[in-house]
Amino acid sequence: MSQLLKEKIMQAFLEKSILTGGELEKKLGVTRSAISKVINSLIQDGLNIETIPRKGYKFLDDNDILSKATIDFNIDAKKYGKQIEILDSVDSTNLYLKNLIDANEGYTVIADKQIGGMGRKGRKFISEKGGIYFSILLKPKIEVSDIKFLTFCAALSVAESIKSICGIDVGIKWVNDIFYDSKKLCGISTDATLCLESMTLKSAIIGIGINLHPLSDNDFSDTTQIQNIATDIFSITRQTGFRNKLIAKILSSLEFFIDKLVAGKKLEILSLYKDNICVMGSVVKVIPVNNAEYLARVIGLNDNGELKVNKLTDDKSLSNEIQFLSTEEVSIMVMQDE
Repeated sequence: MSQLLKEKIMQAFLEKSILTGGELEKKLGVTRSAISKVINSLIQDGLNIETIPRKGYKFLDDNDILSKATIDFNIDAKKYGKQIEILDSVDSTNLYLKNLIDANEGYTVIADKQIGGMGRKGRKFISEKGGIYFSILLKPKIEVSDIKFLTFCAALSVAESIKSICGIDVGIKWVNDIFYDSKKLCGISTDATLCLESMTLKSAIIGIGINLHPLSDNDFSDTTQIQNIATDIFSITRQTGFRNKLIAKILSSLEFFIDKLVAGKKLEILSLYKDNICVMGSVVKVIPVNNAEYLARVIGLNDNGELKVNKLTDDKSLSNEIQFLSTEEVSIMVMQDE
């Protein structure tokens, strides 16, 4: 059955929620029998469509079934998300998109689930069916030194979109995780390809994974309970119906912030990013790449996006040693102030 015909019928429902078989037949140029088969297939897919005798069909909601038509209906962007490929399953949307590196800027790959989703530093990112997992191809004209701002833009886009669409007050855990109530809700990864001759960015792929529903403990060791370190939108809101709208909002917001970056408005992006960081003033555990970990209190963010921390002494009081973190990993550690 034609996926294109399914998307056309979805688009028709988005424009008008109640349609007769005759209206669809005239609009799409196919027989009522073909329309009936597609409608039944959409219902089997999970879409909430009511058949009304002698009146036609009533579209109630998409039940979070991934749909190009629904995303396109809700998107407000000129380039991002205008070319979308939706997959039932993939190893990793980032890896898949790497094979399409010559595609137009804004090309987006969305998967219903990932088998080999990867987080920061090669960690496994659990990507069970029904979450939001997508990657977008970017080709902004920026210097290599500004690549980290792509991650800032992505984090801002996700945080502000979740607040707007889902009504959840989330924060950014420097550099690229979205947290709610000290638990991870979303992970973001950025892969860049450089032009060594001009030392400019050739292309970048930003991957975004958002937990929409509770994750199981099946992929974790007995000593690690996923509910202690991660959360999801349904557990917070007890609502569904965010999936396509949230993807559309993130893509629209990302284009908005990347345009600001290209226009040289880095300080404006940093200011907004700082306002959304959830670790400001908190005690964190700093895990350097090749040195011993230590505790520190977060005290600011400089103009390069480096996290400014005050290292704690052995008795957990503030020292005079200030560090600026650029590549280190920060783990949130809840501590009571004395």
